[in-house]
Amino acid sequence: MSKNFYAVRRGEFGKTWAILDKENNVVLCDFRRANKWRRKEGGEQRSLIKFNRIGSQEIETRFIGESMEVDGPHLFWQVHLRLRPVGYKKGTLPFALAADLMKEESPLKQGVSRFGSCAEALEFHEVSRQKMVQWTKERRPSMPELAEELLAQLSRWCEQAWGRQARVAREVGTTAQNVNHWLNGRKKMTGEQALRVQKFLAKQGRAKS
Repeated sequence: MSKNFYAVRRGEFGKTWAILDKENNVVLCDFRRANKWRRKEGGEQRSLIKFNRIGSQEIETRFIGESMEVDGPHLFWQVHLRLRPVGYKKGTLPFALAADLMKEESPLKQGVSRFGSCAEALEFHEVSRQKMVQWTKERRPSMPELAEELLAQLSRWCEQAWGRQARVAREVGTTAQNVNHWLNGRKKMTGEQALRVQKFLAKQGRAKS
């Protein structure tokens, strides 16, 4: 079908809109109908086709119901891959630090892929899921290991000169006694403290180079 159903709100002119009927068939419509379907008829919930979380990765297949395609099939189906650091204990590492420490080479790149049919999207979803499972088993370090590595870096830096524990304490906003407790395993850093330590050590590495 070559007919386009244009949006009626500003900035959306030229898009083709669609909804799913009761049998999950794609039905073209205008923006008003699509908006009503999503907001008042449960379309937002129905649009989520499949979701998986594997270790630090999430993969989601969704019917987005809008397309800017002029030639070729409308790409109403979207598969979204993203990094979500999960599975670590609260207060050990903050989300931002966990994401930074877990930037290993993944077989999959974060981002969005779009498809012309639900079957194509689900096939891509499943292939990606299997790769995620394999990568998570073989390569992704656990969050406790990442916390231990941060403490190991801090310990090596502090051992190089007298008074460095006190310096770390000033930078992080705690006491030298607490820093000593971290290094000896008697206490754990809070998420905010871990992030500050990581930034401090990175700064020292840049100053040295």
